[in-house]
Amino acid sequence: MPQRILIGLLVAGLAFLLVPAATFAQGGSLVDGLRTANNEVQIAITQSGAGDFIAAQASLSTFHDGWEKIEDAVHAQSSPTYAAVEVAYDKARSALAAGDSAAAKTALEELNQANLAFVEGRAPAAPAAQAQATSLDLLLPTLAEVNDALVAGNATHAATELETFRTAWPDVEGDVKTRSPEIYLRSENALSAAAAAITAGDLAAAKALVQQIQADLTPMLILPERYGVFDAFSILLREGLEALLVIAALLAFLERTGNHNQRGWIWAGGILGVVASVGAGLVIALIFRGVATGSNRELIEGFSGLIAAAMLFGVSFWLHSKSHAGAWQTYIHERTNAALATGSLFSLGLLSFLAIFREGAETALFYIGIAPSIATNDLTLGIGLAIAVLLVVGVLVLWVGVRLPMRPFFLVTSALIFYLGFKFIGTGLHALQVARVLPASGPDFLLDVPALGIFPTWQTTIPQLALLGVAVVVVVLEQVVRRPAEAQQTA
Repeated sequence: MPQRILIGLLVAGLAFLLVPAATFAQGGSLVDGLRTANNEVQIAITQSGAGDFIAAQASLSTFHDGWEKIEDAVHAQSSPTYAAVEVAYDKARSALAAGDSAAAKTALEELNQANLAFVEGRAPAAPAAQAQATSLDLLLPTLAEVNDALVAGNATHAATELETFRTAWPDVEGDVKTRSPEIYLRSENALSAAAAAITAGDLAAAKALVQQIQADLTPMLILPERYGVFDAFSILLREGLEALLVIAALLAFLERTGNHNQRGWIWAGGILGVVASVGAGLVIALIFRGVATGSNRELIEGFSGLIAAAMLFGVSFWLHSKSHAGAWQTYIHERTNAALATGSLFSLGLLSFLAIFREGAETALFYIGIAPSIATNDLTLGIGLAIAVLLVVGVLVLWVGVRLPMRPFFLVTSALIFYLGFKFIGTGLHALQVARVLPASGPDFLLDVPALGIFPTWQTTIPQLALLGVAVVVVVLEQVVRRPAEAQQTA
C-alpha cells in the first residue's frame, strides 16, 4: 500500500506540472492574453508610422513582456504561430533600433497578423510544409556561413543566411534557454544586433556578434553528462545485491528444510534469468537506439527516468517493509513453501528465474535512462566496479557462508535507492524541460547541482522537496511508532 501511494503521488505530481500549461493553452485566457499583448503591437505600428521610434520600441517591449507569459502555451498549441511571432518580433526590434521606418512597418505588420491569426482561430497547428524541426547541430553551420560571408565582405549573402538562422532559431531556443538562460538572452540580443549591423553596413561589428553567438552555442552541442561513475555503479550494485540476496535466501531455506538436492533448480532458474535479462537489455537498447535522435534523446531520458524513479521508490518501500529479519524470513518462507507445496521442481526454478529477471529488466531500463547523459568511460567503469563487488559478495555469501545482517543491509540499500530515485526525478523532469514538454521557471535562489539531479527550476525542485518530505515522514514513523511498538512486544 505505501508504494502505491508514493507512485500515485509521483503521477499526480507530474500531472500537476503538465496540466496547467495545457489547460491554459486551451482556455480563453490564452487568446485574451495574446489579444491584450497585441494591442501594444498595433500602438507601435501607429507610433512607428509617425516616426516616434523610441515610443514604438517601448510599446514593443511591453508586448514582449506579455508574450513571455504565454509563449510556451502558444508553442504547444501552434508552433508555426510561435515561430512567426518570434521572427517578426526580432525583425521589428532590429528595424526600430536602426530607425528603418519601412522595415519596421513591414515587421510590425507581420507580427500583428501572426497574433491576429491565432486570436481569431486561423493559426495552423503544424508547419505548412511539414518540415522537421531543426536541432542546434544542424543550425550552427548556418552561422558559419554568415561568418564566412562577413569575412568576404558579402553583406547580401550574410543577411540572407542570418535570416535563415533567425527563422529556425525558435526550434532550438527552448533547448538553449533551459540549459542557460544567460546564453539564451545574450544570443537573442546578439542576433538582433548583428542584423542591424549588417543593415547599417558595419560588417566588423556584425562579425564580432556572430562569433560571440557561435562561441556561446557550440559547447551546447555536447549534451551535459548528468550521471557519473557512482550512478552507474549504484544501479547494478543495488539490483545485483537484491537478486543475490533472494538466491541466497532460497538456497538457505532449502538447506534448513532438507531439500538440499533441489538446489540445481535454483541455480538453473538464476542462470536463465541472467541470460533473459541480457537478451531483454539488448532488445530494449536496439529499440531505443532507433528512436534516440535529436530531441527524442531528451524525451527518452525524461520519461524513462520518471518511470525508473517510480519503480525505485516502490521497491524502496518494499525493502523498508522487509528491513526486519522476521519480515524477510516470513517473505522467503511463504514464497518457497508455496513452490514446494505444488510438488513441482519447476516452480522453484521459476521463482529463482523471476527474481533474477525482474532485477535484470529493471537494470536495463535504468541504464537506458542514463545512457544519453553519461560518458561511455564512466558507464563502463561503474558497471565493472559493480560486477567486481558483486563477485566478491557472491563468493562470501554463497560459498563461504557469510550472513549479511538484514536490517543494516536493507536500510543502506533503501538509502541508495532513494538517492537514485531523487536524481532520476530531477534529471528526468529537466530532460523534459529541454525537450519543451515541461516549462522551466524559477528564481535565482534555487540550487543548481546537476551532479545530484538538482536544477534551479520550480518544476524540478517542488517534486524533489515533496519526496524529501515523504522520506522524513517515513523515518519519523519508523522511530516514533514502529520501533517503540516492537520494543514493547519483545519486552
